[in-house]
Amino acid sequence: GGSWLAAGGEDARVWVWASDALPVGPAQLRRHDNRNEINAVAFSASGETLASAGTDSLVFLWETSDAAAEPGV
Repeated sequence: GGSWLAAGGEDARVWVWASDALPVGPAQLRRHDNRNEINAVAFSASGETLASAGTDSLVFLWETSDAAAEPGV
């Protein structure tokens, strides 16, 4: 496994890049309400989970092994 980079934006999307696949571009994770923005993203110490928090007052937990899966709240 490589390193990861994540960012959130005003469009309620979380963008995730894998260091070994930078030319491919980022994956988009969408679960937050479209009218809100992402104000925090953080990986767990193990790198197995990504948390995203938005102005919709929700935190979602994404498993990095399967970003396409529905996140936990």
